[in-house]
Amino acid sequence: MNRNAHYNYSGDFAQASWWTEGGSNGWVSVSRNGAGAQTKTFLQFQTGSVRQNPNYNPADPRCQPNPACFCFPCKKGDPNCVPNCPPPDPSCAIPPPVEICAPEFFTYTYGWGNIPNADFTISPPVNPTIAHVNTNTNGNPNITVYTDTNDPNGVGPGGGCIDVSWKRIANAWARTSAVTEWHFGNITVHANYHNTSSQASVIGTALGGSVGGQSWGELGSGRSNETCIAQGTDSCAPVPPPNP
Repeated sequence: MNRNAHYNYSGDFAQASWWTEGGSNGWVSVSRNGAGAQTKTFLQFQTGSVRQNPNYNPADPRCQPNPACFCFPCKKGDPNCVPNCPPPDPSCAIPPPVEICAPEFFTYTYGWGNIPNADFTISPPVNPTIAHVNTNTNGNPNITVYTDTNDPNGVGPGGGCIDVSWKRIANAWARTSAVTEWHFGNITVHANYHNTSSQASVIGTALGGSVGGQSWGELGSGRSNETCIAQGTDSCAPVPPPNP
């Protein structure tokens, strides 16, 4: 007995990165996968900034390594040891003050998670030319955000609005089409794939900062149609689609 099943898959994506010399930088990636009620839109992002420390003073004694903090007791066969290490110095547990010992201050904010499908648009459905994401990560329980910083003046913006637009650059795109056939015992799967990707210009804002300076963008889409034929007692199950 034969059992047939059909699966349709669609996916879209848009990516952007930007950087300025000695200033802000970051990237945003949005992808939509699935079909019908199973469609999900996933957002990933990073924003960062770097500024020079005007009070940097590497000659300050507090910025110098303390030899007492780097004593390794002798072990058999270890050539890099000290026969008798002094008692642990309590100051070794205190890091050098970044206010004078760090040459620059950095702040990076990272985030990822699902956003409402309506917050991401891309068109046309095949070989897209424009895309837009406009979403607020604050108040979205599906978004995880954290900040890494050594800046004594703050801890970064946390979450916020991401509003970025993509526009395909003319004559800078590629299209791939493929027909494949898989055999898994008594199961045969026929599939047709159509994927496109394009270089794009990008503008917008991310967590209050401008998407500017030197930038790079890409957008694209993927579509597939699969037919599964199972013989005997085997049955068809959805085959995980490739990323667009």
